[in-house]
Amino acid sequence: MSWEGYGQVLCKNGHQYTVGAYDGENDPCPDCGAAQDWVHWVDQTNGCYCPLTDGSKCPAHPLELRIKTPEVVEECSQCHHKKRTQPATYFKPEEGK
Repeated sequence: MSWEGYGQVLCKNGHQYTVGAYDGENDPCPDCGAAQDWVHWVDQTNGCYCPLTDGSKCPAHPLELRIKTPEVVEECSQCHHKKRTQPATYFKPEEGK
């Protein structure tokens, strides 16, 4: 029996990223190298069940996380190329209320 989906992850510094269903249970943050601090597994095995009649969150969707600090993007004054210099950080669901 297979499982399909991915992990929605926050590192210890609050950066959000995703890991695959079978690889990455302990993958460090690609932005800062910090360890995982929170993971929500998004189960896409049998598709979406929205809307759920009991009011619960559909397991096929990621959780909406509240932003703690927005990302910082700098723009080159000559070529107008944009570069992210700081990734956004997020509250864990239990902190973001």
